[in-house]
Amino acid sequence: MNEYVLFLDESKAIGSLRYFCLAGYIISSEVYCNDLMPRVDALKGRIFGKTDVVLHEKEIRDITGDFRCLSDRGIRESFWDGIHDLLLKCEISVVGVGVSVDIATKIYKSKYINSDYNIALQILLENYVHFLERHNAQGNVVIESTNATADSRLRNLFYNIVSDGTLFLDRNAFQTYLKAISFHVKQDNHNGLQIADFIPNAINRKISGLKPKQFSTIPVIESKLYDGNLGMSGKFGLKIIE
Repeated sequence: MNEYVLFLDESKAIGSLRYFCLAGYIISSEVYCNDLMPRVDALKGRIFGKTDVVLHEKEIRDITGDFRCLSDRGIRESFWDGIHDLLLKCEISVVGVGVSVDIATKIYKSKYINSDYNIALQILLENYVHFLERHNAQGNVVIESTNATADSRLRNLFYNIVSDGTLFLDRNAFQTYLKAISFHVKQDNHNGLQIADFIPNAINRKISGLKPKQFSTIPVIESKLYDGNLGMSGKFGLKIIE
């Protein structure tokens, strides 16, 4: 079987952002090693003069730390052109789920409602398994570590889904195609997760009706949404729950 990885990140409902967004991209292990990683390192080397810098969208947009060189508009444009080019040319499929804060506060009004993460992860993994089955592949999930408690909670949620299945796919599908979930801290300089960091906030701004930030990645993200090979990107690529 072929092997794929789903790199995930999140964007929380803060301020004008009205959704909890869990999103990332699916990539084959071969493409990741032979294409995406060299592209990321080449971009880092060209812009920052080193490959050990850890890309983080917030710090990049704030132009702090290693990213002070981006105060030069020409360098800043070159960097964002590089990110756009990387996302466009690498063979990836974007998947995401946006869960409206109104689900809990205005619709169900129940203290027993599932967490945003629980709702989003079930749908996201279901669509990932749909992708894997159609590519005769098995896949892992990689996400940035937050703390031991949160990581443990998320790991348990992942394996509960694998054990029980979801609304449309039973447990046999998950146990056939999903392998494991792993966590990496930001200091690991994990290129796959650093690229995933550019996806959920852009999506959250889009579905929240906010103006895209300068150098937004949303156009290329939308072009890469997984559509289930059915032209249904609103179901398999970006599912909005509201």
